[in-house]
Amino acid sequence: MRSVDVHQHLWPEAVLRVLERRSAPPRARWQDYRWRIELPGEPAFDVDPRDHDPEELANGLTVDRALVALSSPVGLEALPARDTLAVIAAWQEATTQLPPELGWWAATPEALAGEGEAELAREAIAAGAAGVCLPANRLATPRRAGGALPLLDAVADAGAPVFVHPGPATNGGPGDPAWWSPATDYVAQQHAAWHTFHHAIRPQLPTLRAIFAGLAGLAPLQAERAAAKQSPNAEHALADPLTFYDTSSYGPRAVRAIATAVGIGQLVHGTDYPVHSQGQDPVGQAFGEGFAQLVKTSSPNRALGYTWVPALKSA
Repeated sequence: MRSVDVHQHLWPEAVLRVLERRSAPPRARWQDYRWRIELPGEPAFDVDPRDHDPEELANGLTVDRALVALSSPVGLEALPARDTLAVIAAWQEATTQLPPELGWWAATPEALAGEGEAELAREAIAAGAAGVCLPANRLATPRRAGGALPLLDAVADAGAPVFVHPGPATNGGPGDPAWWSPATDYVAQQHAAWHTFHHAIRPQLPTLRAIFAGLAGLAPLQAERAAAKQSPNAEHALADPLTFYDTSSYGPRAVRAIATAVGIGQLVHGTDYPVHSQGQDPVGQAFGEGFAQLVKTSSPNRALGYTWVPALKSA
């Protein structure tokens, strides 16, 4: 069984060219031999093309296979229909050129929420996407989650998972420290999305597999409080065999706590590379190499619905 990293990112030049045409953030500007991404709710950041060459990325993997996604915090999925469709078309075209060591998450346009978005998801999964990467703010509240239900129904019907990833920051600005939104807004989004998913989505879609980035913002640790406040689903959510938690950006203390809450078999290896190093292994630090291998092999293959991982090209 091959090892898998469920959480990496890739910035194809074609996607950046679409953002270069925009006059307002989010937008991209080429300067000093790299791309500068300007955001409305966070400080700008740089994309070095050398970090986003698919062949180089594949050659540098520390696992057998990695899944790449668009960067949901930029808000590409929520742009006006013309822009978001152009971005998604550029993304899917770029995925056709990926080496076999790299799989991909589909992105879908919120502007077409409903059957239009669902149909695009079906087409992407049929074209080879591992599943759909959903910005967590689509599940910000149970009421708002209704808009994502047709999309998630299509994903479940295709036998694919949804990857819940932080979306655009809404409580910050370009002058904040770079760490502010990742340590606050992103965590809060994942936390809310986990509760919403188990309250509003899971009862409707009992077979949908879900992977939450960043240990779901540690939301499972709040299940006792939610239950005390009369949540009917919080404690049951801890035992959900189809909900998984990627370990990206956390260390051994958080991994130990979440494993205690949901079981180590629900953790899956994710690095958020190139934002974070591929070398991080919080599960190995917390529990040893044997459990680290479980989280890199059996668990992600189960989360992705693989009975096997597609054969890779020979070295």
